[in-house]
Amino acid sequence: KEDTAFRLLMLQVLTKSGRDIQYMEDKIGPFLLSWMPQVFSTDRATEFLTLLIGLIHYNATYIDEDVLTGIVQLTCGEARGTKYLDFIEKSLDLLSAVVCYSSLPIDALQAFITIVCHTLNIERFIERSLEVVFKASSHPPGMQCHLHHV
Repeated sequence: KEDTAFRLLMLQVLTKSGRDIQYMEDKIGPFLLSWMPQVFSTDRATEFLTLLIGLIHYNATYIDEDVLTGIVQLTCGEARGTKYLDFIEKSLDLLSAVVCYSSLPIDALQAFITIVCHTLNIERFIERSLEVVFKASSHPPGMQCHLHHV
Protein backbone atom coordinates (compact mmCIF):
# COMPACT_ATOMS: atom_id res chain seq x y z
CA LYS A 1 0.00 0.00 0.00
CA GLU A 2 2.88 2.35 0.71
CA ASP A 3 4.04 2.42 -2.89
CA THR A 4 0.58 2.53 -4.48
CA ALA A 5 0.79 6.24 -5.30
CA PHE A 6 4.21 5.80 -6.91
CA ARG A 7 3.17 2.70 -8.88
CA LEU A 8 0.03 4.42 -10.09
CA LEU A 9 1.98 7.48 -11.17
CA MET A 10 4.44 5.28 -13.04
CA LEU A 11 1.61 3.47 -14.83
CA GLN A 12 -0.01 6.77 -15.76
CA VAL A 13 3.26 8.01 -17.23
CA LEU A 14 4.21 4.74 -18.96
CA THR A 15 0.77 4.31 -20.52
CA LYS A 16 0.00 7.98 -21.08
CA SER A 17 -3.05 7.60 -18.82
CA GLY A 18 -4.11 4.35 -20.49
CA ARG A 19 -3.75 5.56 -24.07
CA ASP A 20 -0.53 3.71 -24.95
CA ILE A 21 -0.12 0.11 -23.85
CA GLN A 22 2.31 -1.00 -26.54
CA TYR A 23 4.38 -4.01 -25.45
CA MET A 24 2.04 -4.76 -22.53
CA GLU A 25 -1.29 -5.33 -24.29
CA ASP A 26 -1.73 -8.88 -22.98
CA LYS A 27 -0.59 -8.24 -19.42
CA ILE A 28 -2.01 -4.87 -18.39
CA GLY A 29 -5.67 -5.89 -18.08
CA PRO A 30 -5.08 -8.86 -15.77
CA PHE A 31 -2.51 -6.86 -13.79
CA LEU A 32 -4.86 -3.92 -13.21
CA LEU A 33 -7.71 -6.25 -12.27
CA SER A 34 -5.56 -8.04 -9.71
CA TRP A 35 -4.34 -4.71 -8.32
CA MET A 36 -7.81 -3.16 -7.97
CA PRO A 37 -8.63 -4.33 -4.41
CA GLN A 38 -5.35 -2.94 -3.11
CA VAL A 39 -5.78 0.42 -4.85
CA PHE A 40 -9.42 0.68 -3.79
CA SER A 41 -8.27 0.50 -0.17
CA THR A 42 -6.19 3.68 -0.62
CA ASP A 43 -6.93 7.32 -1.34
CA ARG A 44 -5.90 6.79 -5.00
CA ALA A 45 -9.00 4.86 -6.07
CA THR A 46 -10.51 7.70 -8.12
CA GLU A 47 -7.18 8.28 -9.90
CA PHE A 48 -7.02 4.58 -10.64
CA LEU A 49 -10.49 4.66 -12.19
CA THR A 50 -9.31 7.50 -14.44
CA LEU A 51 -6.50 5.24 -15.66
CA LEU A 52 -8.97 2.41 -16.28
CA ILE A 53 -11.27 4.75 -18.20
CA GLY A 54 -8.37 5.78 -20.45
CA LEU A 55 -7.45 2.14 -20.96
CA ILE A 56 -11.01 1.21 -21.92
CA HIS A 57 -11.46 4.28 -24.09
CA TYR A 58 -8.31 3.77 -26.16
CA ASN A 59 -7.60 0.05 -25.84
CA ALA A 60 -10.87 -1.79 -25.25
CA THR A 61 -10.00 -4.39 -27.88
CA TYR A 62 -7.09 -5.61 -25.75
CA ILE A 63 -9.20 -6.21 -22.64
CA ASP A 64 -10.50 -9.76 -22.36
CA GLU A 65 -14.15 -10.18 -21.44
CA ASP A 66 -13.36 -11.88 -18.12
CA VAL A 67 -11.06 -8.99 -17.16
CA LEU A 68 -13.67 -6.43 -18.16
CA THR A 69 -16.27 -8.34 -16.16
CA GLY A 70 -14.02 -8.25 -13.11
CA ILE A 71 -13.31 -4.54 -13.52
CA VAL A 72 -17.02 -3.73 -13.75
CA GLN A 73 -17.98 -5.99 -10.85
CA LEU A 74 -15.26 -4.70 -8.52
CA THR A 75 -15.94 -1.08 -9.43
CA CYS A 76 -19.69 -1.45 -8.93
CA GLY A 77 -19.22 -3.27 -5.64
CA GLU A 78 -16.90 -0.57 -4.34
CA ALA A 79 -19.19 2.23 -5.55
CA ARG A 80 -22.17 0.63 -3.85
CA GLY A 81 -20.37 0.56 -0.52
CA THR A 82 -18.68 3.96 -0.52
CA LYS A 83 -19.80 7.34 0.71
CA TYR A 84 -17.31 9.18 -1.53
CA LEU A 85 -19.33 10.88 -4.23
CA ASP A 86 -16.27 11.50 -6.43
CA PHE A 87 -15.65 7.76 -6.57
CA ILE A 88 -19.28 7.08 -7.46
CA GLU A 89 -19.13 9.69 -10.21
CA LYS A 90 -15.93 8.23 -11.63
CA SER A 91 -17.51 4.75 -11.46
CA LEU A 92 -20.36 5.97 -13.64
CA ASP A 93 -17.76 7.40 -16.03
CA LEU A 94 -16.11 3.98 -16.17
CA LEU A 95 -19.42 2.26 -16.91
CA SER A 96 -20.09 4.81 -19.61
CA ALA A 97 -16.70 4.06 -21.17
CA VAL A 98 -17.44 0.33 -21.08
CA VAL A 99 -20.77 0.67 -22.87
CA CYS A 100 -19.43 3.22 -25.37
CA TYR A 101 -16.08 1.69 -26.32
CA SER A 102 -16.58 -1.98 -25.55
CA SER A 103 -19.51 -4.20 -24.74
CA LEU A 104 -20.88 -4.72 -21.26
CA PRO A 105 -20.27 -8.39 -20.49
CA ILE A 106 -23.42 -10.32 -19.60
CA ASP A 107 -21.73 -11.58 -16.41
CA ALA A 108 -21.34 -7.95 -15.29
CA LEU A 109 -24.95 -7.02 -16.00
CA GLN A 110 -26.24 -7.63 -12.46
CA ALA A 111 -23.51 -5.44 -10.94
CA PHE A 112 -24.21 -2.79 -13.57
CA ILE A 113 -27.95 -2.73 -12.86
CA THR A 114 -27.42 -2.74 -9.10
CA ILE A 115 -25.12 0.29 -9.13
CA VAL A 116 -27.28 2.21 -11.60
CA CYS A 117 -30.34 1.62 -9.40
CA HIS A 118 -28.28 2.72 -6.39
CA THR A 119 -27.08 5.91 -8.07
CA LEU A 120 -30.56 6.75 -9.33
CA ASN A 121 -31.42 7.26 -5.65
CA ILE A 122 -28.73 9.92 -5.25
CA GLU A 123 -29.99 13.23 -6.61
CA ARG A 124 -26.58 14.33 -7.87
CA PHE A 125 -26.34 11.25 -10.13
CA ILE A 126 -29.86 10.80 -11.51
CA GLU A 127 -29.14 12.37 -14.89
CA ARG A 128 -25.75 10.69 -15.26
CA SER A 129 -27.19 7.28 -14.32
CA LEU A 130 -29.98 7.60 -16.86
CA GLU A 131 -27.43 8.59 -19.49
CA VAL A 132 -25.38 5.45 -18.79
CA VAL A 133 -28.49 3.25 -18.96
CA PHE A 134 -29.50 4.87 -22.25
CA LYS A 135 -26.06 4.23 -23.72
CA ALA A 136 -26.14 0.61 -22.53
CA SER A 137 -29.57 0.00 -23.97
CA SER A 138 -28.67 1.48 -27.35
CA HIS A 139 -25.97 -1.09 -28.16
CA PRO A 140 -25.51 -3.91 -28.82
CA PRO A 141 -29.01 -5.11 -29.76
CA GLY A 142 -28.71 -8.15 -27.49
CA MET A 143 -28.22 -5.87 -24.49
CA GLN A 144 -31.70 -4.40 -24.98
CA CYS A 145 -33.16 -7.85 -24.58
CA HIS A 146 -31.15 -8.54 -21.42
CA LEU A 147 -32.05 -5.16 -19.87
CA HIS A 148 -35.70 -5.68 -20.78
CA HIS A 149 -35.86 -9.04 -19.00
CA VAL A 150 -34.32 -7.64 -15.84
